[in-house]
Amino acid sequence: STNVWYDADTDIHRSMLITQIDKIFHYPEPAAESFVREVARFHNLQPQNVIAGNGATELFYLIAHAFEGSKTILPIPSFSEYEDACTLYRHQQIFVPIKGFQAGPADLMFICNNPNGHVWKLEEIENILQQYPQMTLVVDESFIDFAPTAQPSEPLLASYPNLLVIHSMTKSYAIPGLRLGYMLGNESLIDRIKRF
Repeated sequence: STNVWYDADTDIHRSMLITQIDKIFHYPEPAAESFVREVARFHNLQPQNVIAGNGATELFYLIAHAFEGSKTILPIPSFSEYEDACTLYRHQQIFVPIKGFQAGPADLMFICNNPNGHVWKLEEIENILQQYPQMTLVVDESFIDFAPTAQPSEPLLASYPNLLVIHSMTKSYAIPGLRLGYMLGNESLIDRIKRF
């Protein structure tokens, strides 16, 4: 079920892998520090606002672990890994149909535009963050490059310490075998998740 950009230039990938082949003889940086610095620079953030992951999926499980036993809202239909991660870490899951969606008080909430094609407007996201400042909102932007009307949530990070934004390099760069993703958020929230 690999959903990646079908027209990626694989010659670029091949060339990069060939020139970097000697690096496989050494252990990588423990927390992908070089990658984290580049991501932070790209998003005009500090490295302490970024966590690298083995794809976006690892990050969903890290969040679920950090919020073990929480009351968590999952708009449905949605990506099944959120539910799997929350089940593993004994969350009290509240499934809310996306049609006519209404948020409610909870500890955590995951939203995305996959697999149902619903694009969350930036105003909707900000409204949830404002209404429920005690709830951490996870916005999965793994497919944002394929949704031309979607607006990135990163501009909201400066105003809302309860926001986490996840990106997957897998989809946009057609590199599922490299397992590369990252998460952006407030330093204290990132620190809490880094422990896991």
